[in-house]
Amino acid sequence: MDRAPVSTPAASPAAPGAGWDRILARLPAGAEARLRAAAACLLPLAALRIPVARLHGATRGTGGQACMLVAGPPHGTRYLTDRFFAGTPRREPIGHATIWQLPGRLRRLRASADVTVARVDRLSARLLFDDDYLRVPDWVGARLPLPVDVAALARTSNSIAEDWRKTRVGGWTAEVTQAPADFDAFYERMYVPYTLARHGAGAYVKGCHHLRRAFRHGGLLWLSRDGEPVAGAVFEQAGATLVLEAIGVAGDGMALRQRGAVAALYVHVIGDAQHRGCTAIDLRGSRPSLADGLLRYKAKWGAAVYDKRDDPRLSLLHWNRLDGAVAELLAHTPLVVRGRDGLTAVGFADRSPPWTAADLRRLHDRLWMPGLARLGIVSAAPLPDATCLPPGLRLVAHARVRDRGPRALLAQLAAD
Repeated sequence: MDRAPVSTPAASPAAPGAGWDRILARLPAGAEARLRAAAACLLPLAALRIPVARLHGATRGTGGQACMLVAGPPHGTRYLTDRFFAGTPRREPIGHATIWQLPGRLRRLRASADVTVARVDRLSARLLFDDDYLRVPDWVGARLPLPVDVAALARTSNSIAEDWRKTRVGGWTAEVTQAPADFDAFYERMYVPYTLARHGAGAYVKGCHHLRRAFRHGGLLWLSRDGEPVAGAVFEQAGATLVLEAIGVAGDGMALRQRGAVAALYVHVIGDAQHRGCTAIDLRGSRPSLADGLLRYKAKWGAAVYDKRDDPRLSLLHWNRLDGAVAELLAHTPLVVRGRDGLTAVGFADRSPPWTAADLRRLHDRLWMPGLARLGIVSAAPLPDATCLPPGLRLVAHARVRDRGPRALLAQLAAD
């Protein structure tokens, strides 16, 4: 690289966690994953005081009052509670339970709430809880197979065509750097501020040590305009897969997004990965819903969803009746859940007219993602003949599952 690295103030070696951060940053590739797997086996031993509470508030759909029974710390259950309630719900503490006591405690209490959410480790979920829960991962992955002809893709998608146009006329240039000072500037000035501005209270900011190690085994793709770096993407190369770990944009990022900075990052990352001979790009995690904007953005480039098995925890979701507030949740936030044969998406369609073939195609085109085992939609409308359904789409009659829990819905989906 011809230019000097971007300068940034050096982090204080006495900062909290700085020593541990430096150690983790120097671990070999794959070491953190092995440490996470070992730590996951010990999580049940640490779950000795799990808080249990009821949350009361207005729902995001109709604004009606509803109640959620939650087990786990507020930050761990925030995604589902934020999708369920329109604002901050009132919290009614009930007490605490160990992980071994929790299944029975929730069974006794769940009739007092519209929906139950328990954030637990995966091992406990498998050994202690029955199958009357949806198993909702914290994150789902997305993998883009290569090669990708962006110009050809743009001819089939208006959205990609607009991104491709912004990339070509935006005056962007790209280069890959491995200078440590560039990484520090990216992390502090682009990644952290952009992530917080983009995702707000639900933002997940990756640790500096994690990204620095990825950077050491890959690099940082700088996106510049008029010679000034304005965005970047940290990546790691793992065999024939380029792992896109983080992106960041200068300033608050919103103006540059509108000009096509994020689209240009994707185009140049795809080009760099293909130049390296990679066969896929791992686009990493997104929230577990087909309505998640980031997951839909990845899908439009051709990415397939996959189960991120490196997450040690998940949320268990139960309802007493699939109507009212629960139906609202699944209507505006179709969830991606773990099943025995892979990932299944579960949603609700609030309609009464009979389904037409055109309706079904539009529903499939709007929600489907490669990598799903099936897309299950609960509907009160008369169901069409199964031969009319697009591949992967399953419709379930609302009357069959309305008065029953998730087990009934999963059984219907497995039977079709």
